[in-house]
Amino acid sequence: MIEIRASVSDLKKYVASRIRRNRRLSGYVRSNGPLKQDICDRVASKAEGMFLAAKLHVDALSTKTNIKELKKALENLSTNINDLYDDAIARIESQNQDYRTLAEKALRWIAYAFRPLPVEALQEAVAIELVEPGEHTFDDEGIQDFNNEAMPSIGSILD
Repeated sequence: MIEIRASVSDLKKYVASRIRRNRRLSGYVRSNGPLKQDICDRVASKAEGMFLAAKLHVDALSTKTNIKELKKALENLSTNINDLYDDAIARIESQNQDYRTLAEKALRWIAYAFRPLPVEALQEAVAIELVEPGEHTFDDEGIQDFNNEAMPSIGSILD
C-alpha cells in the first residue's frame, strides 16, 4: 500500500493561508504575533499529514470568540479524524435552522453523487425542491451563495 501524506511544512503553509483568509483568526494573530506560529505548528502536528484534518481544525478554531478560547482549543486538538468529523457535524447542527437544513441538503447531494460536484452544480442541486414524491421543481432564485461568510456550515463542506 502506498501512503500519501502532506509534509509538515506544506501543512503549515496551508494553515497560514487559511488564517489569512479568515477574518476572525487573522484579527487574533494581528494582535498577537506568536499566536499565528503556534496555530500553524499545533495544527500541522495534529493533522498527521492530512490537509482535510488541518482544514477541520482551522474551521473549529475559527469559531472561538476570543483568544483565550482559541488557546484552550489549541491545547485540545484531536488527532482522531472521526472526532474531527463529529465536531464538524456538531458545528452544522449548532447553526440556525435554515443553515442547518441547507447543509443537510448539500451533504445528501455530495454523499449520493456519482462524481465530485463542482460548487455551481451543488448550488443548483440544493435549489431543487420536492413538490411531492416523484415531482421536483427548480427555481433559480433558490440558488444559494455558498461564498457568503454567514454560512459557516457550508464552508466546512466545500473547501
